[in-house]
Amino acid sequence: MKFVKSKRLLIVAALLLVAGIFFFFGIKSLIPKKDIPRKPETNSAVFYDVFEALVGYKLVAEVWIETKEDYQKLTVMLRDQTSIDMDKEQQWDKELLYWNKLPSWLKEQGAKQRMDLTDSGLSVEVTFPESQAYFVYVPRTDMGFLGWLTANKVTPHTVPKYDWRPIIIWVVPSLLLIAVIAGGTWWMVTRGPLGGAMRGFGKKEKREGIERPKERFSDVAGMEEIIREVNFIVKFFKKPYILKRLGGKPKKGVLLSGPPGVGKTLLARAIAGEANVNFFPITGSEFVEMFVGVGASRIRDLFSTAKKFAPAIIFIDEVDSLGKRQAGLGDSAGQEYRQTLNQLLAEMDGFDSLSGILVIFASNFPELIDPALRRKGRIDSEIKIPLPSLAGRKAILTVHLRNQTKGNVLDTDVDIDKLANKTYNFSGADIANFANEAVFVAAKKEKDKISKVDFDEAFDIIVLGLAGKPVGDLEERGKTAIAEAGHALVARLLPALQKLPIQVASILRRADSMGLVQLIQEGDMRSVTKEELEAQICFCFGHRVAEQIVYGVISSGASTDLGNATRIAHDMVRKYGMSELGPIVVSEETSETTRRDCDMAAMKILAACEKRTEDLLRANERILRGLADALVLKEELRVQEVDDLIRLLQSEAA
Repeated sequence: MKFVKSKRLLIVAALLLVAGIFFFFGIKSLIPKKDIPRKPETNSAVFYDVFEALVGYKLVAEVWIETKEDYQKLTVMLRDQTSIDMDKEQQWDKELLYWNKLPSWLKEQGAKQRMDLTDSGLSVEVTFPESQAYFVYVPRTDMGFLGWLTANKVTPHTVPKYDWRPIIIWVVPSLLLIAVIAGGTWWMVTRGPLGGAMRGFGKKEKREGIERPKERFSDVAGMEEIIREVNFIVKFFKKPYILKRLGGKPKKGVLLSGPPGVGKTLLARAIAGEANVNFFPITGSEFVEMFVGVGASRIRDLFSTAKKFAPAIIFIDEVDSLGKRQAGLGDSAGQEYRQTLNQLLAEMDGFDSLSGILVIFASNFPELIDPALRRKGRIDSEIKIPLPSLAGRKAILTVHLRNQTKGNVLDTDVDIDKLANKTYNFSGADIANFANEAVFVAAKKEKDKISKVDFDEAFDIIVLGLAGKPVGDLEERGKTAIAEAGHALVARLLPALQKLPIQVASILRRADSMGLVQLIQEGDMRSVTKEELEAQICFCFGHRVAEQIVYGVISSGASTDLGNATRIAHDMVRKYGMSELGPIVVSEETSETTRRDCDMAAMKILAACEKRTEDLLRANERILRGLADALVLKEELRVQEVDDLIRLLQSEAA
């Protein structure tokens, strides 16, 4: 791994070096050559014949030549002072020709002239008030033009033509290469092992738009008692003067705890929606990164932003991942946990409860939260949200099926009361998934309405898994059917199990099971009697005993059932005091003798239940075989089908 990282770094460094070379030469090509004097600025033009006379009289010091398509532009710099002597005998005519073109122009430029006629000729001294530059356009010239200028003591400069080709050749490729390197490096950083850390490093908690949840208490079903409790939060935001009048202070922090899916986040959003305040949701895991200090910075930014937009609710979900009770301090990760938690504690202490900010925490594991965060003054109250009751499950189902009810797509055989009754131990999220799965089942069949059968199949998919084909040949299916028929017959003949109706008896493969009989708990949570626990053990023995009666053999297929039966028996002895040892609770610290006595008591319970199961199935062996034949034929039986078949077989036996 280190070699791979080093190789990547070398490649990136080499590409950056190449890009730098391209960029250097491109920029260098745009810089003018140092040996060319700077061209002066011009604002006055001169005719070419005047320029010719100026050159002839040595009044021109320098010329900058810019070559255009079909002409040349000359920038002319004159000398400050020049004396001209005209030889009367040799050059009078030529010099006079030049001179005839200059006087009026020189006068216009403010030049001073002094002329003296001597024996040798005419002496003229021309003095300009200051250095001036002029421009003149001339036709394209050849090399003779440059020679003429040099002969008249004029220094010519050739101004290079501006060329964009170096930019195309050097600068553009370098910029493209740099862009490719930057993009590749960003991709490796964001997608690599450090991606999550680098993406969040130094990120500020900026909110472009303030969230105002649309959820209301009417959207939160099955929590009537809890909603009455959290109404104080809404009153705090709407009528803060009530507490102030009584001399009280609003709460700073509230902890919502409970199993996953019970609606903690939904409740927090509904509180913000009812209070009509700004809402800042975030999870605890978003604060903690591998770089020390990043989480603390995010905490500061979050609270700073919330203060600017108060009144507001800060909602920190999964706070147990942020404020763990025992975060390691030896490594950088432990330091980051501790530093982030300390910053959160400081922020909770740093704002006044009257500032219009409330922090709502949510956790599935409140016992893991650091006591420093849970103390009063930071988290002032804890609201525990349990799994919904029967009435709560009915209310939740009604909410999640309201669209189907309004659209009249629920069949008449769908009873919401019965559906709520069978969803024992379901959370709000489980119930929502159950309702949606039933819609999917009906949609796959292209039905116009959702029926009870669709809900039954949806329940099986969620609780048991997808149904496959029966395992093995006809003989193997018969053995599986006998085993499941044994479970089903015990479940329907023992009075103590009547409160646990059969959801389905099946010989179809589901997950790791070759067949099953699923009992469902209905109603609300309740205590379990000794008779009911013994009946559950008998239900577990149905597989093993049925195989013994019909085939005279014992197979390994009952191993899971035996494990469940053993666990129930040991709980009866060690936890519930339902054995010959009396009302005791046995812990791991008890003596070896006591543990051995507990094992013996559990074995007696198991032996008695096995004997009871055998007596029951032998007395109803004909019904057992009839149930097995029906399972082989239909592959699955519902509770009503099982009951009807048992009554039919009992009447035939009578």
